[in-house]
Amino acid sequence: GQYVVGPLAVAVLPEAIATVAADAERLVRLVELSMLYEVPIEPSNWTLLRQTIGHEPPPVTALARQRLWGMFSSVGPLGLALRRLHELRLLERLLPAFAHARCLLQFNNFHKYTVDEHCLLSVAKATDLDADGGWLGDVWRQIRRRRRLVLLALLIHDLGKGYEGDHSEIGAEIAREVATSFGLPEDEIEIVEFLVLRHLLMAELAFRRNVDDDSLVLQFAREVGSPEVLRMLTVLTMADIAAVGPGVWNRWKADLLSELYQRTLRFLDPDANATGADRRRAELNQLLTGRDKQDPVIRLAAGLPRAYLRSQQPRQVVEELTRLAKLSAGNQFVTARWQAETATVSVTVGLRAPTVTGVFHRIAAGLASQRLEVLSADISTLDNEFLIDHFRVIDRDYAGQTPAERLAEIAPARRGQDASRASAFGTFGEDQHLSRPDR
Repeated sequence: GQYVVGPLAVAVLPEAIATVAADAERLVRLVELSMLYEVPIEPSNWTLLRQTIGHEPPPVTALARQRLWGMFSSVGPLGLALRRLHELRLLERLLPAFAHARCLLQFNNFHKYTVDEHCLLSVAKATDLDADGGWLGDVWRQIRRRRRLVLLALLIHDLGKGYEGDHSEIGAEIAREVATSFGLPEDEIEIVEFLVLRHLLMAELAFRRNVDDDSLVLQFAREVGSPEVLRMLTVLTMADIAAVGPGVWNRWKADLLSELYQRTLRFLDPDANATGADRRRAELNQLLTGRDKQDPVIRLAAGLPRAYLRSQQPRQVVEELTRLAKLSAGNQFVTARWQAETATVSVTVGLRAPTVTGVFHRIAAGLASQRLEVLSADISTLDNEFLIDHFRVIDRDYAGQTPAERLAEIAPARRGQDASRASAFGTFGEDQHLSRPDR
C-alpha cells in the first residue's frame, strides 16, 4: 500500500516517502517495481528520495540483500535497475565491494568507461540478448535458470581492479564473498567464482590463438567442464567486450567467438547441434500425435529446452513428462537406470515446484550418501512449475553392471505412487520452500 504503479511511472505515496527512504528493503522494492513494469520512478519522488537518503542512508538488512538477489532472477531491464540503486548509493551498501569501483578510472586504450559504469553496462548488454534472434540469443536462452549467475558475475567481474595483483584473481575472491553473502549453494558459488576468475580467457583464445588447434580447444573444454558453464562464459565474454565502448563488439569478434564456442561444445557435448535437437523434437511430436491439445504432456513438450531433447530418447521423454504431469504440488519421482553403453547409472528426479531452495545440493548429498560419484548433471525447468533433473553417476560398489536391487535402493518406489518421497534424496515438502517466493 506504499506504492502506486501507473502506465507512465511508479511512485511512492506522499505519506510513505519517509518510511520508504528509511528502509533499504522498501527502496529496493521500489526499484524492482520500476524494473518489472518497465516504467520510470516518478521524478519528484526520485529527487526527494535521493535527497533524503543523502542526508541519512538507511541501514542494510539481510531482507534487503535478498530482495536485491531476487531481482537477478526477474524479467526486466536489470542493468537500469542496478544503475538506479547505484545512483542512490544503495548498491554499494548492499554490495560493499562495489564502493571501490565508483568512478574508478581504467588507464588503458580500450576502456571508455569507469569500472562501475562498465560493470553496469555489461549487465545491460547481457539482458539485451532476450530480444536477440541470432546464435548468442539462443545461447542466452539455453542458460535458463542460471542466468542470474552470469548477471551477478558481470556486475562484479572487474571489482578486483585498482588493487595490487591480478585483478581476475582478486575479483574471484570478491566473487566468492558476494555469492556467499547472497546465500548461494556451493556449486553456484564455484560457478560465479570461475566466471570472474576466467572472464578474459575466452576472448584471449578466440581473438589471439588458433582455434583450429584441437589440443588448445580440448584444454579449454576441460577447464570449462560443462556445456552450461561454456554458455555462461560465452555470454559473459560478449557482454564484457560490448561494454568496453561503442563499436568494440563487432561481427568479426562475434564470428570468432562463435567458432570457439561451437568447437568447444563438440568436445563437451558431441550431439549439441540444432539438427539433432530438431530431429528429436520431430520424433517426439510423432509419438504425441493423437493426444488432446489440452493434455498437460503436450504443454510440457512444447517448452522443452534443446539440451533436454538432445540428452534423452523421445520415448523416455514421453515417459518422464507423463510422470511429471501426474505429480501433485510438492511431490517427486525418482528413477535409476543402468546405461550399458556408458557403464553408468542414469538417475532422474522429477519435481513439481516453481523453486526448490537447495535442490541441487540435496540431491547431490543424497547421491553421495548412496556412494555414487556424479559425472554430469542437467537440470531443466518446464512450464515454470516442474523441475526435471538428470544425473549420470558411477556406482563404486560394483565393478560391472549395477544389479536391479541396487537400483531399487537408489530410487525406492512405492507401489501405486508416482513420487518416491522416501528416497535417498529426502522429502521435498511444503515446508521446504516449494512455492514461488513473494517478491
